Amino acid sequence: MNETLKPNRRKLGETVDTQPGVLPALQRRSAETRDRILDAGEQVFARSGYEGARLADVAAEAGCSVGSIYARFEDKDGLFKAIQARFCADARGSMDGVAELLAPLSTKEATLAIIRASVANFREHQGLFRASLERSFQDPEVWTPIRDLHDRVAQGFASLAGWRRSDYGHPDLETAMPFVVQMVHASLLHAALQGAPRYALDDPAFVEELERTVLSYLQISDC
Repeated sequence: MNETLKPNRRKLGETVDTQPGVLPALQRRSAETRDRILDAGEQVFARSGYEGARLADVAAEAGCSVGSIYARFEDKDGLFKAIQARFCADARGSMDGVAELLAPLSTKEATLAIIRASVANFREHQGLFRASLERSFQDPEVWTPIRDLHDRVAQGFASLAGWRRSDYGHPDLETAMPFVVQMVHASLLHAALQGAPRYALDDPAFVEELERTVLSYLQISDC
């Protein structure tokens, strides 16, 4: 993955603490326990899906009691939404100032950097994407933060087109950029859901074909 867009892995406790159904962690030890529960929860939801995940499994993974979870999160849904909020805030943070980060790169290099960052994000959190989609069938609002991330990546692509138009051969970038992001994210989500050996998220051929498709569609030269 391009180091320029390496996902931000800092703990985002303040964002989590503002979520409904979450008791703020006011002390360092409490914050550490909260983060351990969030890490464990994401692993359990990734393995078992939303419906199959149990708080007892999260507690075992985190090395704490179920009571410790209820002391910080209202219920399983509150824990899941806190995990999702941390992930989305982290992903948004990695996109902040993307225009300046990509400025030293050529248009082709910058485009590939955005694609590879998106692939890495889906690869690392594919279980969370699966669980989010599963949960969204009962609670459509669960998908809203994911949709917001889609829009943020679209803004990153648009920022390139805004001051490098001569590098693109596509005649209508206002239409092309949102379509490219939708195409990329749909492909990544499909790969995350299917987990198939052919064109899976960890298959280099999948990433290469995705890159080739985007570069060809936008008609980006090797500049």
